[in-house]
Amino acid sequence: MQILVFLANSVLSRTIHKDTCGMMKNSLLVLSAVCGLLLIFSSSVRYASALDYLGMRLNGGNYFLEHGQYSKASYYFGKVLQSYPDNSIALIGKGSALVKLHLYSEAIPYLDKALKIYPNNFDAVYEKAVALVGLGKSHEALVYYAKIHKMAPTFPLTEQDLKVIHGEYTSTVK
Repeated sequence: MQILVFLANSVLSRTIHKDTCGMMKNSLLVLSAVCGLLLIFSSSVRYASALDYLGMRLNGGNYFLEHGQYSKASYYFGKVLQSYPDNSIALIGKGSALVKLHLYSEAIPYLDKALKIYPNNFDAVYEKAVALVGLGKSHEALVYYAKIHKMAPTFPLTEQDLKVIHGEYTSTVK
């Protein structure tokens, strides 16, 4: 960046001191090229900054999700979704955090949106099944458990998952 600024200043000072038409024309062409490079570089820096911001928020959300701090995870994923509402990682992360907080009805829209983007995302399918069970919709959850079994037949389901599948689960939701 400093090199591009130096080149722009150098070209500009030559343009001012030289009064021949040819030199002026060439200097203006070089100056416009350098200014174009400055614009490209500055916008790529902004893009890189945006990617850094996105990465930090996603990493923060994943960190807190993995360490059982679900409210913080939900916050970080929510921040990503404010700027990037179709980010599937943030949608699944936010939905997962809300499921862990037992906010099932709030989790469903995030998981549904993620499943529209990636219908076979295992995490989204599983979290949707858990959310449905949490809402007392065990029968609807069976569709998602069947999909989970088809995607990963050896996935270790929880005792509650198995009870839902075998029709033995009684919801505590009224």
